[in-house]
Amino acid sequence: MRKILTEILIILCVFVVLDSWVSLKEECVEFSENCSVSGNAKIIKPKELAERVSLNTGFLLLKYRRDNEAMEVFENILSAQSDDHNALWGKAEILRRKNKIKEAEIILNDILSKTKERHLGSLNTLAYIKYDNNDLKGAVALVNKVLNLQPLDNQNKALAFMVLGAVNSKRAAKGGLMSKVVNMGKIKPYFLKAKELAPDLPEVRLSMGTFYLLAPAIIGGNLDKAIEELETAVGIAPEFVTACVRLAQAYKKKGMQDRYNYYISKARELEPENGFLREALKGK
Repeated sequence: MRKILTEILIILCVFVVLDSWVSLKEECVEFSENCSVSGNAKIIKPKELAERVSLNTGFLLLKYRRDNEAMEVFENILSAQSDDHNALWGKAEILRRKNKIKEAEIILNDILSKTKERHLGSLNTLAYIKYDNNDLKGAVALVNKVLNLQPLDNQNKALAFMVLGAVNSKRAAKGGLMSKVVNMGKIKPYFLKAKELAPDLPEVRLSMGTFYLLAPAIIGGNLDKAIEELETAVGIAPEFVTACVRLAQAYKKKGMQDRYNYYISKARELEPENGFLREALKGK
C-alpha cells in the first residue's frame, strides 16, 4: 500500500505538466480555508478538490495501463459517491480491458441513461465494444454522437476518430473488392487525425502502428514506421500488453528475433491469457 501511495504522489507531480483525461483547467488555486479559485467567484471546497485530484490520478493510471491501481482509486471514490459518472466510466473501461464486457456494458448504459447520452468517455468505450463485437453500424452511430457533442476535448475526439479508422479497417477486411477500395483509403486519414489530436495516447499510437504493420505498402504500410509507433506506445504505457504483442510481431517481421522474444516474453508475464498474445503465438 505504501508503494502505491508513493507512486500516486509521483504521478500527482507529473500531473502538473501533463494533460489528463479530465482537466482541472489552468487556474491558480489558492489554498485557503475555503480553497477559493483565483480569477473567478467559484469556490471549490477541500473535499471536492480532493475528489477531482483523485479522479485525475485514476485517469493517469488508466492512461498508462496501470489498471489495478486505477481501479483501486475509482473504487475509493465510488465508496464515498456511488453515482460519480467519471469514476464509474473508469471502472467500466477497466472491466472492458479485462474482457468483462457484460459488466462494463451495464455500467456504461446506466451512465448514458442518466446523462442523456452526453458522457463522452462512455460513448467511446461502448462504441469500441460494438466495433469489437462486429456491430459496426452501432459503433459508428455512437462515435457520431461523440463528434456532435460540445464541448469536445481532443482526447475523446481522437478516440472517436480511432474507432472510425478501426471500423473502416474491418469493413475493408470483410468486404468484397468494392468495399476494400472504398474503405481502405479511409483508414490511415482517421488514424492520422487521432494522432494529431492526441499524440500521447498509447491507444492512438497502437492503432497507427498496427496500420503500418498490417497494411500493404500500396496504401501506406511501412515496417519501420510501425516499429516507431509501437515503440512509442510501449514507451508511454509499458504495461500495454497489446502494444507489446504488436511490437513483437513487427520485430519478427523485421527479422529481429531477439527483440521479438523480449516483447513476447514481456506480454506473457503481464497477461498470459491476452487474446492478441494467443493469436500471435498461434501464428509462430
